[in-house]
Amino acid sequence: MGKRNPLEVFGKDESLRGDGSAVVYTEKIRESIIPIMNIQKFTIGSPNFLNKNGGIIIATSQAPNIRFGSSSSNDIITFLDASEAEYARNIQKYITEFQANSATSVSPQISVADELVKLKALVDDGILTQEEFDRKKNKLLGE
Repeated sequence: MGKRNPLEVFGKDESLRGDGSAVVYTEKIRESIIPIMNIQKFTIGSPNFLNKNGGIIIATSQAPNIRFGSSSSNDIITFLDASEAEYARNIQKYITEFQANSATSVSPQISVADELVKLKALVDDGILTQEEFDRKKNKLLGE
């Protein structure tokens, strides 16, 4: 048997795995792809002596909560055993790191682009010369 994917959690009929820029929730034969940047909260309920099954709740910006874990509801699955909580924490860490890395790499580009649009509008309005625009653009782009 091959090595297990550290970014995958198994339940009775469902699984959840980290896959590139998304988390994939598979329920029997249906798959839901959840972009990591849309995940607002990823909560893990670990198995304990009162509740032998653990669970996960994923809150997103565009869809209702996805519950993966302990409940009698049909749309909620249970961890197979306590070791699944470790894999759930791996996915949680993956999501957190992905979001942190994406936020630091995207934010400066967005603000630079916004600044360039504003500067171009000043050129179009005759407030800045093309030379002034080019100097500011090169400074913003680090050239």
